[in-house]
This record gives sequence, structure tokens and C-alpha cells, in this order.
Amino acid sequence: MWPAPLLRSSWPSALLQPLQPALQQRACSSTSPHFTHAAPVAVAVALAAKPFCRHRGVARAATAPVEARAVVRGDVLPELHAAIRGSVDVAAIIQLLHICGQRKWLDEVTAIQAAVQDLEPSQLEIEAPVVSGFCNAAARCLSGLRLQRDARTTKCAEVLDRARLLWQAWAEHWQEGEACADFDTALASALLLCDVVRSPTALVWAEEIWEQAKAQAVPRTVDLYLAMLSILEWHRRYDAVDGMLLQDMVEDGLTPNEEVLEALLMLASNRKDWERTDLLWNFLVCSHHVQPTPKSYAAHAEAHLLAGRPASAAAIVEDMLDADVAPITPDTVAAYMQMLIVICHSDPTSSNMARVRAAIELAEGLHTTGPAAKELSKLKKVAVLLMSDPCALPFRQVLVSRAAQRSVMKGWRNARGGSCYARL
Repeated sequence: MWPAPLLRSSWPSALLQPLQPALQQRACSSTSPHFTHAAPVAVAVALAAKPFCRHRGVARAATAPVEARAVVRGDVLPELHAAIRGSVDVAAIIQLLHICGQRKWLDEVTAIQAAVQDLEPSQLEIEAPVVSGFCNAAARCLSGLRLQRDARTTKCAEVLDRARLLWQAWAEHWQEGEACADFDTALASALLLCDVVRSPTALVWAEEIWEQAKAQAVPRTVDLYLAMLSILEWHRRYDAVDGMLLQDMVEDGLTPNEEVLEALLMLASNRKDWERTDLLWNFLVCSHHVQPTPKSYAAHAEAHLLAGRPASAAAIVEDMLDADVAPITPDTVAAYMQMLIVICHSDPTSSNMARVRAAIELAEGLHTTGPAAKELSKLKKVAVLLMSDPCALPFRQVLVSRAAQRSVMKGWRNARGGSCYARL
């Protein structure tokens, strides 16, 4: 094992306390020449920015010579604390949060927040970029965090509480009249964290800080609305989403754009809520003339496919093809071919057979690699078998794509070809 880090007696105890576990668990050497002449915070940032490789649980600099000491995660925080002793370099702390977030070092990110939070106002006045830096880093660390559900919920709640403390410390100072041009940046980062956490507490906090921004007459952009709309849509606060689209954005002189349409459709599609996607499409595309993108069409069609409505899904894709919306992705073509295979298996008419052949030709005109190429290859084989004898395959053997495997059709009876089981 590596020797434990040497703790400097000059560090304030209030700073050391939240960092003791992280420092004791991660070893570093205090004898390196790198620590001798360089400014501590610069060393911390430089160490965190080094390329790392993993070997037996120890993070080593990938390009370091064999005789050089190992660079481990524990090197970063002691040097940060050395910098905090006197005047605090806020820009370096923000950069360090960014680097730790990129490497998904959640323990370091939370320990930095604890150290900063414990400082007296005379030592550090928390600014919006610090709040934004922590929220962005924490969101990146939590996204894809592999823990059991209860453990992840607990960790997310802890991180959210830390973010709220930082926000409160900054917002109270800002409300006293201090100028804050970065409010929108801090708000966007906090909303991003709420969207990653996705808990009732996160929803409540998102609504609180949104109302703070509204009360302080902070200009809100379409991107900020998109972040808040995504949170509300995920929590199924449909009335709030519709009110924001119909009233709030209009009052702010804003109109929904393609990104808003894409995000809301994808969230509804993941829930297999085809009725919600239809409502959003009619409101944003038909009424407000938002130009749909290929991703918007794909999300709208997938919602119908997941809900067991292959005919409606195929019609949406064909609307996209008729509108000449580009580019057509391999995933979209694969989904379209899957829809048509189910339709043709259910009702093998000559017109449906022709649609399957056209989809095969469309797929052959694409250059695909990886999982999409494998899926298209499987779909084409099933399509060829289906056209040669529609009754040869039972229903479950025609569900090939990943989307079809996740759809409600997975639970349908194993119908014979030509039995007209799929009408929607």
C-alpha cells in the first residue's frame, strides 16, 4: 500500500474534517519535487488534469516514467487545501471541480464543496461560477452512477443537499443587491443536476430556484426553459409544461424550437406514451410550426411502436420520408423496417410487401457499422423470409429490434402470419 498523506498542521481543522476520509483512503507522497516550487493550487489542477490509467486500483499517470512516483486521486485535495489557507484562487477551484467532474470523482467533488462551504465569508465569497462548477461536476458524476437503487438514491440526495447549501449561500448574498451576470449559468447547472437526480426533492428545488429567477426578473432563455420543461415533463407535470409553453414563454417573447420538441418527445416516448407525443406534436408542429428534425420524427414514431401501434409508427416515418427530412439514420431505418415487418406479418398484402421491399432498398443505401449494422442485417433476413412465406414465422420471431423487444408487443400472443392482429 502507498503511505498515507502527510497532513499539514497549518490546515484549519474545519477544512480538514470533511476531507479526512478521502485523504486517508487515497495515498500520495509529499516528497515529490512537483510539490516543492510550484503554487499548490496549480499543482492540484495539473495533477488532476494528467492522463490516468488504472492498475490494481491505483490511478497512475499514463505517461510517467517508471521511477516517478504514482499520481493518485489523493494528490489533488491536499494541494487544494494548501491553496485555501490564505487567499483562495476561485478560478482554480472551479477548474479543479471541472476536472474532477470529467473524471467522475464524486468523492473529490463533494469534499471540495465541503471545504469551500466551511470557509468564512471573509475567506471566500461564494460566486455563481462556483455553484455552477459544483452542479455541473456533480451531475456528470451522478449520470451513469452504478449503485444499487437505494444507495444511489441516498447518494443523489446527499449531493442535492450540498448543491442547495451552495446555492443558498450564494443567492442570499446576490439578493442583497450584488450584481450577478452569471445567474442564468448557475440556474442552468442547477437544473441540469435536478434533471439527473430526478427525485421529488429535486423537482421541488427546481421549481423554487425557477421562481427565484422569475421574482428577480432574471432573463430566461429558451435553453433554460428547455431544462425546466424536461424536468417537469419527466415528472409528468403536464399542466405545468403546457402552461409554460402556452403562457410563460410567450410572456418572455420566446418560442419553442426544435430542441424543445425533440426533448419532450423523447421523454414521452421513453414512457411509451403515444397520446402525449401526439398532443405535443399537434401543439408544437401543427399549431406553432416548429420544424421537426429526424430525431423528432424518430421519437414520435418510436412512442407508437413501443405502445404496440406499428401502423401508426410507420405512417410517421413515411411522413418524414415524404417531407425529405434528412439525414435518415440507420437506427431510424431499422425501426421502420421492424414496423413494416410486423405489419406485413399481420396482413401480408401486396402493398405491405412492397413497403418492406422499399425499406430494404433504403437500408442497402446506407453505410452502417456496429450494432446498427447487425440489427439491420437481422431485420433484412427476417424480411426476406417473411416475403417468401408470411406464415412460416410465428409472431415472436419477427420481433427483432431492441425497440420491439422493449415494446408492449413482447407480451402479445404468438400469433400466426396473416391473422391481422396488428391494426393500429
